[in-house]
Amino acid sequence: MSLFTRLVLSCGLFLGIAIALGKIANGYEEPVHLSLTIWLAVTAGFSDNDAFQLGRFDQATDDDSDTTPMAPHHFKERGLYHAFDGPQAVRKLEAQVKCDSETITIPQFRGVGHYHHALEDQFAHRCCGAVLGQLLVGAGPDKPWYAPRDFVEMVNRKFEALLELRRKCKAASSTEITVARSRFEQAKALLDRWASEAFEFSAEDEGNQARWQDLIRSLYGADYVKYAETYVNAYRDLRRTPPTPGPSGPVPVPAPPSGGTIR
Repeated sequence: MSLFTRLVLSCGLFLGIAIALGKIANGYEEPVHLSLTIWLAVTAGFSDNDAFQLGRFDQATDDDSDTTPMAPHHFKERGLYHAFDGPQAVRKLEAQVKCDSETITIPQFRGVGHYHHALEDQFAHRCCGAVLGQLLVGAGPDKPWYAPRDFVEMVNRKFEALLELRRKCKAASSTEITVARSRFEQAKALLDRWASEAFEFSAEDEGNQARWQDLIRSLYGADYVKYAETYVNAYRDLRRTPPTPGPSGPVPVPAPPSGGTIR
């Protein structure tokens, strides 16, 4: 085999690995990064509008061209924004979170979204290293029921991160934080029961998917359509038609009311 042929085959193999890695490095996907984040933020005491922005920029970390894990050459981006580099990536993004007193601007929401996304993906990507990512295990870890106890640990950590954000950026009092934790207690019981019933490392099991649907219907209650459909459609509309930038950047976009749409 000639040197040229060996080089061509080596480059082809490297490119194939990079493309495959990008296709299966997406973390928890839209039902978690977007819908569950919005619900958690509301439970933590954020307004519907702020909660939507938190979910919007969490999910956008997967979808934006400069942070997506899907681009074959995005090794650095996968390591940082999708936590293939582990806890140090999460700490680095957390240190970059900024906000003004009681106000979060759109650029600041984006930074928070990057941090929250990496915090979540750190749990989904525990299976994998920074070099090959999910190449050897496939897309299974992207499903909440693949490692249910890890997922519940992630939700608890995410909720605490949201409470800390309320303290830092919304001047939430200790009483408000206590009330929010009380609201979350019932959800924790539902999550723990779901984790005990899920079959670990069985991402394709139909029973696991059905139990997941039952869980989020229980968590969202009467607002299931709002979180699982209305907000998702609003986010997708924004992706198709971004808001017109103002003099200091993109304008805030109000969250839809229950059953409504963003105008």
